[in-house]
Formats: sequence, structure tokens, C-alpha cells
Amino acid sequence: MKLNFVINDYYLVWNLLFQTNTKGVIENIKRKIYNNYKKDLKIIYNEKKELLSDYKNYIPDNDTIYNLIIENNIYEKIYKEAEKYRLRLMSIWDKYKKDINSFISKYLKIDINNYDVLVVNKETNLIEVYNHIICMGLYEKDDINLILKVVKEIIIKNTKNYPKEILIYKDVIIELLIDGELKSMLLNKSTYKNELEITSFKRYLYPYILMFMGCEKDRLYSREEKDNIIFDINKYTYERQIKNITVEEFIDFCVRNRKHIQSK
Repeated sequence: MKLNFVINDYYLVWNLLFQTNTKGVIENIKRKIYNNYKKDLKIIYNEKKELLSDYKNYIPDNDTIYNLIIENNIYEKIYKEAEKYRLRLMSIWDKYKKDINSFISKYLKIDINNYDVLVVNKETNLIEVYNHIICMGLYEKDDINLILKVVKEIIIKNTKNYPKEILIYKDVIIELLIDGELKSMLLNKSTYKNELEITSFKRYLYPYILMFMGCEKDRLYSREEKDNIIFDINKYTYERQIKNITVEEFIDFCVRNRKHIQSK
């Protein structure tokens, strides 16, 4: 999996118009636009899908509103902030991409397409995954947390959907695998103890996460001590075969056996 971090003027402006909590000069510009170009704004808002489908070649039918913002002096500052954020994301990804890709290949066993990451200002509080595009603007001090939020969204997008009543299995399994297992590997220490809120539901799934990761039966006790998640090993059948299946198959396994898993 490769991530290509880019900035697109049209999409950056689209977010300034419709998604970012803006203040000061840019907010005054937006107010004037809202007052004078209401019909045009509605058209631009509805062109988001077209923009993202081919952002490299996208040209609006009417670029008046885009130009009102791009040609304003404040836009240069906004663009520079986005570029600084883009360079940070790129640096983090370059640092951890080998280990992340190795984890996805070895443990999750899924093929993931390459993605262009359209970067906007981090104050946007945005992460959306489309076919081959990730739209991103998140405020996060911790570098690993920031890049793992991207990874989680990609994994979610690249695994099948489930009915609402059992979707929690997919969400929690991916959370434990990325924020628990992968992050622990990247930091070379357990992140279960202090960084993950371990609910009873996560406790049910945790032993199976370890089996899926290939933790041998005689090592389960040392792992529960290390992660401070205590469970009665004798109540569990060691499912040796699940270390050989994909993450989707593992989710399916847990869904099929959910009554048994939650009876522990």
C-alpha cells in the first residue's frame, strides 16, 4: 500500500466553504459569498463527488467563487499551513510504512490499493475514504495515532460491510488489531494497559485476537500479564487454524461464534 499526500486547490477551497470552522478574514469572505452567490454555492456543494472522482483534471464550470478565495491574500497562509501538515503526514508515513505494510501483509492478509490523500487543514477534523481517495484534516499531537487513524479507515473501507447489529464486531476487531497489536509493535511496548479502554466486549474478543495473531497457547498467559487483560485460559479452546485466515475471515469467524465467545 502506498499513500500519496497531495493538496488540491479546488478541494481545499471546497472544505473552507463547507466544512472547516473558519474565523477572521476567511469567515468574512465566506459571509459575502453566501450572501451574493447562493445559487452558485449550491452547485459547487453538489459537485464534490465529481471533484473527487478525478481531482487532477477537475475544472469547475464556473470558477468565480473558487477564485474569490484563492486570489485573496489569506489563502496563501491557509495553503502554507496545509502544506506544512502534508509534509508532516508524509514524514510520519515514510517512517512507519514498512512496518505497517508488513503487518497488513503478514497478519491481516489483504491486498490494499494505493491511495491519494487529499490534505486539508488539520482543524477540519475530517477523514473520509472514497474509492482511491482519502480526504484528511485531523488534529492529533501524537504521530503514530495520526497515521494509525488513516490505516484504520483504510482497513474498514477494504473489508466488507456487516448489518448494523453485528457491525460492532468488525469495528472492535479492527480497533484491537490496529490500536492494540500494530501500535504495540511500532512502539515496542504494550498499548493495551494505558491507551485502550478495555470494555467487557473487548475482553471477550482479546484471546481470539491473540490466536489470530499467531500467539502460541503456551504464550497466552505471558501476553495477558503484559497487556493486563486477565482471562481464564482454561475456558478457551485454542483455535490454531485462525492464524492462517484473513482479517475478513476472522471477523466472520467471530460473528458466527458470537454467542459462544460472549459466554466466556
